[in-house]
Amino acid sequence: MLCEISIVTVTFVGALTCKTFSEGLPKKTQTFLFFDITKATQFRLQLKAVIPFISTTKQVLDDLKAIQQHKQQGGKGLLTLTHTNIAFSAKGLKVVRL
Repeated sequence: MLCEISIVTVTFVGALTCKTFSEGLPKKTQTFLFFDITKATQFRLQLKAVIPFISTTKQVLDDLKAIQQHKQQGGKGLLTLTHTNIAFSAKGLKVVRL
């Protein structure tokens, strides 16, 4: 096994707003995957397959604009948006040598 994975899902209750990119990705629900990397070289190679799914700043800013337009036009409900973000702890960066 390349890594042990723990999954945590968080659902936000109440109104959410996101006015600037510095506030993060727009979200109603988010899922966290925690990796305990056991085979760093193989993990690093397979991580390349995830890169195309990671959201770019442009994608996030475009979706924030779409949310704003949806609200301004009186849109009801939430837009269906999906984003992926990735982060490593200092220990994780050492293990995968990034």
